Amino acid sequence: MKGFIISLLVFGLLVGGIILNSVYIDKTCQELEEKLDALPGVTEATAQTAALCARWEKEKSKISISVSLQMLDKIDAILAELDYAVHFGDEAAFEKCRVLAKVAIKEIKDNEGLVPKNWI
Repeated sequence: MKGFIISLLVFGLLVGGIILNSVYIDKTCQELEEKLDALPGVTEATAQTAALCARWEKEKSKISISVSLQMLDKIDAILAELDYAVHFGDEAAFEKCRVLAKVAIKEIKDNEGLVPKNWI
């Protein structure tokens, strides 16, 4: 009986950790999406883009616990291209990267969310 209770506690901790991870990733992705939506035009977005990239770099190590390196590299490349577009004033590349970043972040949210398809 003692073994069963210990196993139940460990299982509860595991499920709790999964739920906390999902909530954290959802909150972080929501914040990144808000920062992407709040970006002004390409000519005025230097500071905001730098803040967005800094925020991503800060959170990337925590997110990497459950998100694939391929996805992290994809977002790194998109944000680097976004920064490049801001630096050189390329409006088309800026808007393309903003959309691609939102899609990639939504993909992370969908894959890490507390939905039945992720538990089966």
